[in-house]
Order: sequence, then structure tokens, then C-alpha cells
Amino acid sequence: MSLLFKSASISVLLNNIKEYWFLITVAISCIVTIFYMLVFQVTPLDKYYEIKHKREQVEFHNLIGYNLLERGHYGLAKKEFERAINLTSTDYDSLNGQYLSELFLAMETPAWDPAIGITIQSSVKKLGIIDEKKLQHIVEKYFADFYSYVGNFKEAQLHYEKALSLKPDYIDTLYTYGWFCYSNIPDLKKMELLFSNMVEADIYDYRGFHGYGYALYMQAINKRNSEHRIEMMENAYKQSDRASRLKINQINVVIDFGEIARTINPILSIWYHKRGLELLDNPVTSQLSENESTFEIRLLTKKDSEKKDPVSLKTSAEKRALINYQLALDYLILYKKEKNPEHKKLHGNFLSEAKALDKMGNVIPIYEDQLKIIALLASTE
Repeated sequence: MSLLFKSASISVLLNNIKEYWFLITVAISCIVTIFYMLVFQVTPLDKYYEIKHKREQVEFHNLIGYNLLERGHYGLAKKEFERAINLTSTDYDSLNGQYLSELFLAMETPAWDPAIGITIQSSVKKLGIIDEKKLQHIVEKYFADFYSYVGNFKEAQLHYEKALSLKPDYIDTLYTYGWFCYSNIPDLKKMELLFSNMVEADIYDYRGFHGYGYALYMQAINKRNSEHRIEMMENAYKQSDRASRLKINQINVVIDFGEIARTINPILSIWYHKRGLELLDNPVTSQLSENESTFEIRLLTKKDSEKKDPVSLKTSAEKRALINYQLALDYLILYKKEKNPEHKKLHGNFLSEAKALDKMGNVIPIYEDQLKIIALLASTE
């Protein structure tokens, strides 16, 4: 009898367990989870916050990356996108940003092949993600740079204009297109407009003030009306002064500042050009990529029919020769203003030093060009 009773009790217990098995497993899971939380000091929300924070970090790196990319800082942009990819390897915003950065960086290397560039160009056009993520302005900038590099300036200009029509405050396009209008298709009014728009878009980017000031200076040279010329020169001087407060470690920039300052404040011009020599002498600043790059300088007094390609300065000796020629001009104009014989002597010293460095005579046309500018400006005073 007792065996039958026990057997029935076990059967009932098993049936109850079977019937409430789901609830039992849930209860056990809850107990185990609570035990785990108590022992390891974690909560179910921790994973949610971890995912949320990772997503926010990826968005942060992408935001910085695209801002840098639109300003032409391709290497820094690529690093930001790589940081985002390290957090989430399948984030398409990061992958696209990294790819676009690499396209621009590749164009700057000696190994870049235009044939590969045109193949990439054709492929990029087919990427639907470009339209979806509104990246077409960056692609147009790449196309413009590509055509500029291969010498198809008309096509390059079309793509620069298209990039700006999509994003009028696109810093990298304003900057590159501005100097394109100096070197490739001389158009000083367009150059002035592009750099003035760049200044409005970012008041902390020295490149805008530098380009704007130099565009005004070049136009002022040929102004016949002395009042307009002086007004434009003073504005050019003002823009260059603002740029110098933001960036003073780039050799070609301080050379331009000195050239612009010369007729207004030759003492400051001398300071700028001596600063250029200091940058060349300093082992750190002399090796900055912008200081090791080739300087291209257009002769400003040549008639359109006489104009040739800009003078290219590649070596440290050529750059040092240029600065010595500039200092000779600074002391020459200071002598004309103050009639101090010491200034005339210094003009001769710096001129001799420049010629000794300029063994091939590649740089002296710039000196002769600026001698004409000094005479031209003096004749309209």
C-alpha cells in the first residue's frame, strides 16, 4: 500500500515538474543570473551601454574624419576612420571615409599611376553609397584633382565647380581651386573670390587668409589708380598679418607675407624673411612636408603672351637663395625710404649670397620680377 502511495506521489511530482518545467527553468535562470551579478558586479544594462558607447565613439571618429577629409587633411582623416574601424569593422561610413582618404593620399605619392586613377574614377561613379551618404562633393574634388594632375585643366575646373555647387563651403575645394587659379589658369578675381569664401567658412584656417592676401596683392600691383592700389595693398597686408598669427612655421607662407609687407612695412618684411631662414636652419621645421615640397612661383610682371610655367624651387639651396634675394629687396626698399648706406650695403651682401647659392640662375628671375614690381609701385605713388 505504501509503495503504491509513494509511486503515485512521485508520479504526481514528475507530472507537476513537467507541467511547470518552463517556470522552473526561468526561476533557476534568475537565481543563477542574480548569483552571477552579485559575484562579478555586473548588470544586464552593462552590455547595452557598452554597445551604445561604442556606437557613439564610432560616430565621433567618423565625424572628425569627414571634417578633416573636407579640409584636405587626408592622413589625419584616415587615422580617424581607422580608429572607427577598429571599434566596428563593418561600419560603412568608416570604410568609405578610409577609401576616399586613401584615394587622395595615393595621388600625392611618386608611385601614383594615372591609368589606375582613371580606372578608380570609373568605379567610384557606380557606388550607390556615394549618393546615399551625400559624398558626391568629395568624389567631384577627387575627379578635379585627378584632371589637374594630368594637365586637363578645363575638365578639372568643371569638377571643382561641381564640387562647390554641391557644397559651397567645401574648404579643400576652395583652397585647391584657389591656387589652381594662380598656377594653372591664372584668374586673380576668381582666386580672390574663392579665398574670401574660404575665410568666411573658417576664420581659423591660415590658408584662406594667405591665399586671399596674395590674390589682393597681385591685383594691387597693376592698379593704375593709386588710391585703389594702396587700399588693396593695405587689405592684402591685413589678411597676411592675420594668417601669420595662425601659422608661422611654413617657409613659402612667410616668404609671401614678407613680399606683401615690403612696400608698407619693410622692417616687418625683413623679420618674415629672416624667419624663413630660421625655418630652413631648424632640423625639425625644415623637414616638415610642406617645407620640403616644391615651391611654385609665378612671375607677376610678365605679359600674358610672355608668361611661362611658374618657377619651381625644389632644393634647399634654391629656397635659401630665394630668401636671400627677398632680403636684398627688403634692404633695397628700406634704403630708398631712409637713405641709410648700411641698408645699401646689406642689399649687396644678401644679393651676393643669393647668387652664390643660385648657381644655375633658376631663382634670379624672381628677384628681377620683384625689382620691376618695386619700380612699378613707386611710379604710381
